[in-house]
Amino acid sequence: MKKYQKYLKYLECFISICVLIFAMLPMYKTYPQHKILLVIEFSLILCIIGIYFWNKASFIFKKIIKFRYFIAILIFILCVILKIHGSSMDYYNLLFSYNNPEENSAVIFGKSRILRSDEFLVQTPHYFSQKYNNFKRISKQMSISGQDMIVTHNAPVLDISVIVKPLT
Repeated sequence: MKKYQKYLKYLECFISICVLIFAMLPMYKTYPQHKILLVIEFSLILCIIGIYFWNKASFIFKKIIKFRYFIAILIFILCVILKIHGSSMDYYNLLFSYNNPEENSAVIFGKSRILRSDEFLVQTPHYFSQKYNNFKRISKQMSISGQDMIVTHNAPVLDISVIVKPLT
């Protein structure tokens, strides 16, 4: 039994890498930007190898876990400063741009999809109507008779009832 004990670490590492590769296979079919997936997968494989064979890796990972909230806040601030977000407003530029829309695109990776265009067709007008309505519960900006903005598309409202909707 001791004879095979030293090979157990290699076997566990190999199985972990195989599971990662098997888990990533459906993503290659789903997402056309497979180059990014390859970079992510290669990085994860290096992390797995580091965890199994680099003795200082556990120390580094313990420090990362200890400061995870600080790291998350730092990444969030960096994304805000660099204006990196998951918005689909770039599709608006594709539809209504007078210049070549491909030149004005601000997409870092992937592409704008019409499927998510409901953001600027539905949600964004609700948000703007609330700004011009001083965030009241009933908005006359969206309909003539007034519309209850608490129940529509997570619009921001200054009302105690939105306490159960933390996203707004």
